[in-house]
Amino acid sequence: MFLGALLMLPPVASVAHDNPDGRISELSHQIGLDPHDTSLLLKRGELLRLAGHFEAALSDFQQAARRGERAGEADFQLGWTLLQVGRPAEARPHLDRYIAAHPDDSKAFATRARTLVVLDDNLAAAADFTRAIALSPVPDYYLERARALAAAGDVAAAVEGLDRGLERIGAVVSLQRLAIDQELARNNIDGAVARVDSMAGITGRADIWLARRGDILLQAGRRDDAHAAYGQALAAIETLSVRRQSSSAVRDLKTHLEAALRQLAGTENPTSLRGADLPETRIQ
Repeated sequence: MFLGALLMLPPVASVAHDNPDGRISELSHQIGLDPHDTSLLLKRGELLRLAGHFEAALSDFQQAARRGERAGEADFQLGWTLLQVGRPAEARPHLDRYIAAHPDDSKAFATRARTLVVLDDNLAAAADFTRAIALSPVPDYYLERARALAAAGDVAAAVEGLDRGLERIGAVVSLQRLAIDQELARNNIDGAVARVDSMAGITGRADIWLARRGDILLQAGRRDDAHAAYGQALAAIETLSVRRQSSSAVRDLKTHLEAALRQLAGTENPTSLRGADLPETRIQ
């Protein structure tokens, strides 16, 4: 694929991080010597974009597009750059043309999907993410499709799509975390708890998932169940290595759990333990 070749240019990618201005100057010199070499314009445009010189990058990509022989690559880069600078309506036709000529490019479908999200066409975006997934089933595409579907009001389809991702690529924490959030958005407490329980035994960090279980149950008003989950989370922390227990993240989690248990027991009376007041538990 043209795009694949373009995005994998080692000289540009490696030098851009070390001395982008020097590489841009070098390419400008080469373009002066051979102004008809479109590949030089595309390389310089990519470096300019990476360096944040978006208008100059757009100028190079536009020149490359007018020359015709590598217009497809230029179209993709124009679409990508226009999206970055907040001009999605202008980006879309370039991406449409590129995809028409390169229907097997997952990155192009994902880029157009992100453009459609910005244009508030979430169902069309979800369809493009589905095409990207068919070509390259990476977790980010599943996540972005679910968010697009949820934004379109179809939470059930969002959850179903995340489950397909979990079935296809395994128990990815980010997919299950978003699925839990979507279950809660549709008030499916038992479904959310079941997902939490499914992750507790396979991630090696039962303490975090048990704490999340307690948070969910507390938000649902199931105080006794929440109390039990928080106690189990504390017990799970005790099974961690001393080094892990001494980390700031685990210490913070333990503090949260102990405070939650004291408040549930009625021995403290600060702010109530509503869901909005609870810190988010994360896999470390």
